Amino acid sequence: QENTPFKVRGRVFGILGALTTIALAVPVFVSAALVDILGPIWAIGLICVILSAIGILSARKKYVKQFYYRA
Repeated sequence: QENTPFKVRGRVFGILGALTTIALAVPVFVSAALVDILGPIWAIGLICVILSAIGILSARKKYVKQFYYRA
């Protein structure tokens, strides 16, 4: 970001902002579709399971990396 030429900097941040907006909108539509298909209780349960799995895998990866690569 600091090395980006001044003439291009506006375009870079514009694209970054657009991608962030799109990335924030996708889960809204996915969760709405899940609620329509599964119902609210099952959709919330499925989302909880998915987020828990992501958290466990992330923590495990961090722990393994920390354990094996100690300096």
